Amino acid sequence: MNLRSVVVALFFASLPGLSMAVDAPSGQFRLEQSAIAPGTVLRPGEYSIRVIDHLQDRFLVRVEKKQGASHAVFIAVPTKSLAGHTGLVNWTGAAAQGKAALRGFVFSNGGSALEFVYPKDEAVSLAKANGTPVLAVDPSSEGKSAELAQLSKDDMQIVTLWMLTPTKVDAPAGEATVSASKYQGNETTAPDKEEAKLNRPAILKRLPHTASALPTVLLVGIAAAAGAILLRRRRLPGATV
Repeated sequence: MNLRSVVVALFFASLPGLSMAVDAPSGQFRLEQSAIAPGTVLRPGEYSIRVIDHLQDRFLVRVEKKQGASHAVFIAVPTKSLAGHTGLVNWTGAAAQGKAALRGFVFSNGGSALEFVYPKDEAVSLAKANGTPVLAVDPSSEGKSAELAQLSKDDMQIVTLWMLTPTKVDAPAGEATVSASKYQGNETTAPDKEEAKLNRPAILKRLPHTASALPTVLLVGIAAAAGAILLRRRRLPGATV
């Protein structure tokens, strides 16, 4: 096989990884009024949403306003609880100040349904208001910033996910409390039975990246550059390779 054939073969071998980056789930939605999203408040307007990375048990999604530079990145997980929905899905009960709260998004181009993960305090309010489990993160219990916007991409990939489940206590007013268990992945309505306190530091475990195409792109660039140099050298008078 000559050098030109090797370079061409390497390029086409990289196409599946590049296609995965191009075909990552994405969508559009419009807010008529301000709404609560994990760690932020989105103002009225048109937005784009897309998956930017994923690990074994979570996705990172980026929501960006079409007009302006404002954007937010937060964690989401696959869920079956949004079956039958399309596009943006709100929680029925608001988290605070009477504002709508974003629950998740169902992508029409890939059919993926993702539920958003909220900071602990917001998740507690949502769980009580909706009477259903809500996913949460508590970065401060792991020595990280409590503000999601201050977390690095690496922190979002390894921070512990919790499932907050509302329970009724024996009280005249039927006051709701929330129990916490580590999220085990795959389904937001099936939390682990072993409960743990949110303020207990979790043992962190890095999970492998599975969606980034940057290594493939780098490999293709290096191979193409090397191929071009070698081809040029072969064409020079008296050159041998």
